[in-house]
Amino acid sequence: MNLMRHKIYVLFWVCLFSFSAYSQDRRSYCETKLKEASRAYEEGKINDVRNLLIDEDCLKELDKVKRAEAYHLLALSGLYTDNRDMSYKNMEQFIRLSISPKFALNRGKGDGAEAPEFVELYDKFNVKPVYLYGLKLGVTYSLVNPTKIFSVDNNTEAGTYTPRIGFLIGGMFDLPITENLHAGAEAYYATRGFVHTDSILGFAKTEFTERQAIVEIPLYARYIFGTLKSNFRPFVSAGIFGNFLLSANGEVIRNDRVGSGATETRREVERLVVDMGEQRRKIGYGAILGTGFMLTTAAGFFTVDVRYNLGLSNLVNKANRGSNSILVNRYGYIDDNMLMSPISFSVGFYLPKYNPRLKKQYRKSTSVQRSSSKKRKKKSRRKKRGRK
Repeated sequence: MNLMRHKIYVLFWVCLFSFSAYSQDRRSYCETKLKEASRAYEEGKINDVRNLLIDEDCLKELDKVKRAEAYHLLALSGLYTDNRDMSYKNMEQFIRLSISPKFALNRGKGDGAEAPEFVELYDKFNVKPVYLYGLKLGVTYSLVNPTKIFSVDNNTEAGTYTPRIGFLIGGMFDLPITENLHAGAEAYYATRGFVHTDSILGFAKTEFTERQAIVEIPLYARYIFGTLKSNFRPFVSAGIFGNFLLSANGEVIRNDRVGSGATETRREVERLVVDMGEQRRKIGYGAILGTGFMLTTAAGFFTVDVRYNLGLSNLVNKANRGSNSILVNRYGYIDDNMLMSPISFSVGFYLPKYNPRLKKQYRKSTSVQRSSSKKRKKKSRRKKRGRK
């Protein structure tokens, strides 16, 4: 039994080594073909280029850079032999392999510069990102604005609302409408909260802390300054948002003043933890104002975003205000009507999605040329049949 296992083990490694050796030999063979094709192009043997690089399976063995080089040669060969289908097809493959936010053709003169015909054909393709997608994370700082005061002692002052720091994490989607105007959508999980400090009947002080978890979906328009070639692109954005409350938990402490003057002390009532979900509206909405910048990298776009979410919906479910009798009667706490407007700071990274195709005006002319070419071929076939 052990001998059989040893044989299987040896056979496995022999097969693995053989496959690896075959792959290396195959890759070396294909790289040699590419070198020969490059030399043939330099020597003006244009037809030989296609013959040397006709094997698609061989091209797949090459790494990304060498494959792009092969399609570059094939596109040039198609241009010089006036084979439009060949030049268009291989230019598209070249762009797919080469395109990135930092990619640019060498349009200059001298060694390394692209042929004018190649540049002209390249410019007929749409090489801008079709859309961007990515991830973001950040922190929130939730400002609370009381719009109507409620209290157990007819106090008309709102007390003090102190923001709490939360976090957010989620996905981003960006759709370029023009080079500068983009439409954006996001979906993220966020936490937020506040501390409400108030006085009751002149002798007690309450401190109510609330923590919320939400899912938020912003929709916005963004104007990005600069061009696609710019490394640094500031932007401004505006839009709307909607959110759904996942949870809301409160914690309240009451401190009573006992005695007066030199004998005055504070007595703390046992703290209470309470679920505030029923006293909160599940759906919220508001407006967005933001600014930030994008940095272009070889892989995508790094973004920094500072945003103000202006809350326009009351946090409090009016029908259930004061429904927790212990919270009201023992701790003297009842909700004000309030709007929450978080300020957020986030960083993210966009990956671009490209779909290089001929621009619309050239697709039409190309289809006309193909149809006319087919007609000419049909006519020549008919003439040949008539001669026979």
